[in-house]
Amino acid sequence: MMTRFRSAFALLALILALVACTGPKPTSTATPESTAPATIAPQQPTSIPAGSSDQIEIGEVAALDVALPASFKPAAGSGFASFKPEPEPAPTSANVQAEPIAADLSNVELTVIVSPEQRARLAENGFAVSPSDTKEFYEIYERARYDNVPVFVSSDSLLHTYHLLFDKVLRRAETNAFIPMLTRLDVALLTTSLAQYQDLAGTPWADAARRNAAYFAVAVKLLNPEWPLPTGLADLAEPDLASIAAHAGPGPSAIFPSYLQSSPWG
Repeated sequence: MMTRFRSAFALLALILALVACTGPKPTSTATPESTAPATIAPQQPTSIPAGSSDQIEIGEVAALDVALPASFKPAAGSGFASFKPEPEPAPTSANVQAEPIAADLSNVELTVIVSPEQRARLAENGFAVSPSDTKEFYEIYERARYDNVPVFVSSDSLLHTYHLLFDKVLRRAETNAFIPMLTRLDVALLTTSLAQYQDLAGTPWADAARRNAAYFAVAVKLLNPEWPLPTGLADLAEPDLASIAAHAGPGPSAIFPSYLQSSPWG
């Protein structure tokens, strides 16, 4: 058995040797030469001849008065009122003893008509909250004063007054100071974008520069409706201005293909 296995193995080895000798000879492989890595230069845009039909004339850009009002210019000095510390008052603690409210409100003098639910709240909590069509606190206070009705002054009435004052200050600051400052910024950005558009004339970047200028032209037009749009930006700016005026909601822009990159990251 062992002799047959050795004979078969020897025969198989002989066949493999014959096949190797008669097969195609391997081609010689040249030793690669060592070369330095190639440097990839930034791709330059293909030039478009100056004066091409793709170049759009912007036209005249109207001047805009964006001077700040004199009343909002920085004043001399610190600009803050002088602070005069006052002595702290002596500490006190409230010690008013309120008479318990009877369950049937027999010891309460009601000057207004109340519903059964309001009576139950008055007996339980000492007060009741009801809706009203009055828009301002002072209207109720004035009415109560003329009707000789006692008034409970809540803290939210004071906070509401401060909120109204803040709204008034913010409106004045936005109208008289912030809007002129924002207009000056937009005009400067528009001027820079128009200069870039002229410098990039005849290149593929000219269209992007014109869209930048149209973007700032929309902002200037919104801040100053009487300001005329440059004719070379009207085809981009007017559709967006129309959408803004119509409160059309989200939609495509004539200036930019997508506002996706405007989303904050993170």
